Amino acid sequence: MKRYEPLTIFPLFVAVVVTAGVLFTIKTKNEYLSNPLAQTHIVEKTETVITPAPPIIETKIELNAPLNELKYPDTKSISESSNAIRLESEIDVETLTNWYKEKILALGYDSKSFISANSNGNIEKRLIGQKENEELYIEIKKPNGFIRTIINIELSNP
Repeated sequence: MKRYEPLTIFPLFVAVVVTAGVLFTIKTKNEYLSNPLAQTHIVEKTETVITPAPPIIETKIELNAPLNELKYPDTKSISESSNAIRLESEIDVETLTNWYKEKILALGYDSKSFISANSNGNIEKRLIGQKENEELYIEIKKPNGFIRTIINIELSNP
């Protein structure tokens, strides 16, 4: 009997294993293709529906007469409600403060208090006026480094 060296048998062994793997793969693939359950695929269909945005309806809130009169000329209104308004201006704080002090008195409010603060360049002024059953609160703020001054005005019943 002829004896084979391990080096001559190894390539033959590899060839047998590779052939068996190929045959198994072909058989498995054929079984997969012939099985109707294996061929079913779930396909989801997605639709993109574009819904138009609702129209923007602008409503103008009727301000109380005093609030309307308290709009400094050349200010931009940021927000308004029936008893409050927020304005923005590039006018300096002192000019605005002096105008509002005079306006409070001209509208018949007693000047109840005046508070002024300047901390690290953050300027804040508060004026409070009162008449009959109304209280008027005005806040003038200019944060350090900002160009614009914010003016908050609120009218309430104390």
